[in-house]
Amino acid sequence: MTDHTELKQLVDRVLTDRRFCGDENHKTLADGVLALIAENERLTKQWGDRPAYRTPEYESKRDAMWRRAHMVATSKGYDHINMAIAAAPSACVDCMGCGGEWQGEGIANSVCETCKGSRGKALEEERDQLRAEIAGLKTGYEAYERVNAELKAESEALRNALRPLLANWDDLKPGESINVDAARAAMGQGEQS
Repeated sequence: MTDHTELKQLVDRVLTDRRFCGDENHKTLADGVLALIAENERLTKQWGDRPAYRTPEYESKRDAMWRRAHMVATSKGYDHINMAIAAAPSACVDCMGCGGEWQGEGIANSVCETCKGSRGKALEEERDQLRAEIAGLKTGYEAYERVNAELKAESEALRNALRPLLANWDDLKPGESINVDAARAAMGQGEQS
C-alpha cells in the first residue's frame, strides 16, 4: 500500500472528530501515524523503488566489478556470459572487500594487490596467539587438578589419622583429657614419644 491517502483521512478524522478530541492517546497515536507516513514518503523519494541494500556505494562497486569482468572476458575473446563470469577476478577474502583482486589466479599463497594479504596474516597471528593461550590455560588447569588431588589425599589421610583419636574421645570419662602429643604425632605435626 503505497498510497497513504486513506490513512491520512482517518488520522484527520481522529484529530477533528469531537469524540476523540478529549483523549490524548488518540492524538498521540494520530501524530505517530502521520510521522510514519512522512518518513515513508521521505524514504520513497530518496531511494525510489530500490530495496534498502541497493545503496549507491553497493551499486558502484557491483558495476565496477562487472566492468572489470567484462573487460577481462573481452580481452581474452570470451563471448559467452558464463565464460565472462568464470574469467572475473575473485574478490579479496582476506580484507573482505578492499576492492583489490587476487594475483596469481588460484596459485597457492597468492595475495590481494591492494592489501597484500595483511589482514589474513594478522588473523593467523591472532589465531596462533589464542592457541598458545589455550595451551597455557590447559597446562595451568592440569596443574590445578594435580594439586587439588594431592590436597584431597592429604585431607583424607588426616581424617583417617583422627578417627582413632575421636573414638578415644568418645570413651573419655568426664574430667579426663586426650594426650595432645599423641594426637599431634598421629597427625604428623609432632614427635612420637
